[in-house]
Amino acid sequence: MKRIFLTILLVAICLSAFVGCSNDEFSAPITIEYYVVGETSQIMLDYENDLIMELLNSNKWITNDTAKVSNDYKLTINNKEILYCSETGTFTDEENQRYIVANEADRIAINNSLQQSLNAK
Repeated sequence: MKRIFLTILLVAICLSAFVGCSNDEFSAPITIEYYVVGETSQIMLDYENDLIMELLNSNKWITNDTAKVSNDYKLTINNKEILYCSETGTFTDEENQRYIVANEADRIAINNSLQQSLNAK
């Protein structure tokens, strides 16, 4: 019985390791679109990408689900769309059915960065 349990546990660990490796890593630049205004696409400067890239490339995604939030930004990174809700700090990757939520300090910094990019147009 112990041997079967250990075998199942080992298989589960191996499979979860492969899932983590299959995720593509995001890299700059980020093109943003602000849905509320609906007019703009802007490339974010490299220094503005750092916090977003760090968060998106972390392994803290909640998988097999998408967040039920009102997205007001669409980010395009490596030809992939990531939706962002500035009210909650939630990034949603609909293609891969996953989302990640920034902490409050990071949410404020990300929102400021997004606004600065749009205002620099």
